[in-house]
Amino acid sequence: EMWFAIRVVNRCAKQPRFSIIVVMLLGIFSLIRIPIDLVHPINHFAIAYATRGARPHLENFDAEEGTQLRKNVGGLMFRQTDEPLPNPEPPALPQAQVSHLTRHPRWIYRNNKKTYPSSRIFEKNTSCFHLSSIKYGDLCVESIVGDYNFTLADKLYANVRTSDQPKLILSLEEEITQASLGGCPEWNCRILDGISLKYQDADAIVFGAINWGGYTGRSSQQYVVFVGQEADSSSAIKATQIPINMTMNFFRNSPISSPYGYTVKLAPISRRYGKLVNEVHLQMKSKAVAWFVSNCNAASGRDQIISELQKYIDVDIFGFCGNKRCNKGDICEQRLNTEYLFYASFENAICKDYITEKLWHQGFNFDIVPLVLKRGIVEKYLPPHSFIAIDDFSSLAEMAKYLQFLRRNKTAYMQYFEWKKDYAVIHLDGVHHDQFEKPWGVCQLCRLLWETPRPHYELNKFDEYSC
Repeated sequence: EMWFAIRVVNRCAKQPRFSIIVVMLLGIFSLIRIPIDLVHPINHFAIAYATRGARPHLENFDAEEGTQLRKNVGGLMFRQTDEPLPNPEPPALPQAQVSHLTRHPRWIYRNNKKTYPSSRIFEKNTSCFHLSSIKYGDLCVESIVGDYNFTLADKLYANVRTSDQPKLILSLEEEITQASLGGCPEWNCRILDGISLKYQDADAIVFGAINWGGYTGRSSQQYVVFVGQEADSSSAIKATQIPINMTMNFFRNSPISSPYGYTVKLAPISRRYGKLVNEVHLQMKSKAVAWFVSNCNAASGRDQIISELQKYIDVDIFGFCGNKRCNKGDICEQRLNTEYLFYASFENAICKDYITEKLWHQGFNFDIVPLVLKRGIVEKYLPPHSFIAIDDFSSLAEMAKYLQFLRRNKTAYMQYFEWKKDYAVIHLDGVHHDQFEKPWGVCQLCRLLWETPRPHYELNKFDEYSC
């Protein structure tokens, strides 16, 4: 086998066209899983030849000594060593789960018009759920952090009867359209507006604080859903007689909760090994705290907190409340990666389960450590040791002293990124309607509509589900 492999590689070196044929054959072998032992030595030599600029020459490759190759996440980079790698490869899933994952090869997700597999992405009662999107790639997820009321298996399985007519959702919200079901198109629901669908013909009606149409004849099988992700969005309807029986907002005890983001525990196959942050960016960081804010003088008192904190440590303020400008999504946001060590993600209101979108976006989409107002509100929904809470300190002066310590001690600072090995933070931005939206919001409403019998919900005290 080794002699044959060497002949193949020598032929590749002399005739480039032959090397292309070999690579194609190896691809075919891997796709159809032909158990030919000869494939393995050829595969190693072919990789060595293809990446000869990134690793030692072929004659230095010692197959008998078990030389290890490792692929770097950033590209085709390999290294050769006689010692075990410091970060071993993740353990393989049991064969049943591996074979299940292979039913959905990566090329399915490369078409921007289709960001979901064409068949079921999991088996109920399994410990690993395969989710995919253009933004986050392919992840195998064990659970949602802090989601104790509903299991992930329940959230990702719908009792859809494809032979039946689709379930109809009347949307009085401009932002909730058929595209909002992009994470669960196979669940056979349709979203229509008030022109195309009558109130009494809808299985569910969704509306916001200012666009209720006056319908009061809700049937026992109908869901009337209030939508609002901001802490103060429900204040305008508290005193009304709208027959609401469900909310689609940040409250996690709602079966169709719709937060700005969430944390998932990764299965072993998706856990990260190696560098967790860009070390070049880490060395470039020289500034302390950044804060992006547009709503000044908020009820939470965050403006006063920042003013006091600035007495002890530098805080740069971006937005209408400061003297620097950087819009969401602009390239200037990359300064959070390269310049700042901490990000102030402070809510405009203190409310149960309410976590500002800026924590999920700026706080966790960049290599930066977020600062939060209340540990008790955010802790159960975030990765462990991933943030710093103001209320952990007796004073802002004490907190600033700790931040200055982390500023000088990069080893201690790096501990705040260890969570990236076992967890992933998902930001639900309302733009990417993909599988990571499936456990929340409109997809969960669609799932409930297919339940038999349909679950019954009532909101006797609306104040308990609002701020």
